[in-house]
Amino acid sequence: MIPQKAMLKEKNIGIIGFNARPIACSIKALGGKTYVSDYWGDIDLVACSDEWTTVLAPKPGCRQRSSQERPIHLSLSDNFLSAFPDIEFDAILIGSGFDDHSSSLHRIQKNYGLSGNSPPMISSARNRKKIQSIINEDNLPARMPRSYKCRSVQHLLRSAIKVGFPCVVRPCTSGGGSGIRSFPDFETMAQYFDSRKSVELIVQEYIHGCDFSVSALGTGEEAKVLSIQSQL
Repeated sequence: MIPQKAMLKEKNIGIIGFNARPIACSIKALGGKTYVSDYWGDIDLVACSDEWTTVLAPKPGCRQRSSQERPIHLSLSDNFLSAFPDIEFDAILIGSGFDDHSSSLHRIQKNYGLSGNSPPMISSARNRKKIQSIINEDNLPARMPRSYKCRSVQHLLRSAIKVGFPCVVRPCTSGGGSGIRSFPDFETMAQYFDSRKSVELIVQEYIHGCDFSVSALGTGEEAKVLSIQSQL
């Protein structure tokens, strides 16, 4: 039996993501050589990366949330391509930051190949209409929250009445919980939004229950759940 620390010995593993450090640390613990394109560039990244490139140049004692002229997903992929041109990768793993921007991964897919989901597969997984269609056609024991895509505040408020309160408002593109808000009633929601401004948001039914994130590995024919995590 191969010792855990030797499972990826001498394997070159590329890692790209908004917060790539946890993945890099896991790969390093298995003996892999890690080449990382990360956003934050925390000092913790040093211990689990053989080579790395970051979007931010971190300053001690300063939490940076400054706006970037270039979209982060493009910087992450471009940095990776320019930083490690001569490395022969055994695998490339994608972390967060590409949920609605999978097209930024096409060049990496073309040059090296990706482990796991391809850019088209990521795009399909983010297509709400397609997922709803699959659920309906296959009569799956699951359902998605009722939702409406809105382009004005008035449309948003009307749609919220259809969905019912409390409701959830979220960006059309997002990652994690960024930009997602819940509203208990119409008055609170109407006061929050400026009716004169145009928007591009989704209003969504609020479903009471426990929040979980599930990681699964699938082959197209079979799937296995690897982890179930409670959301904060």
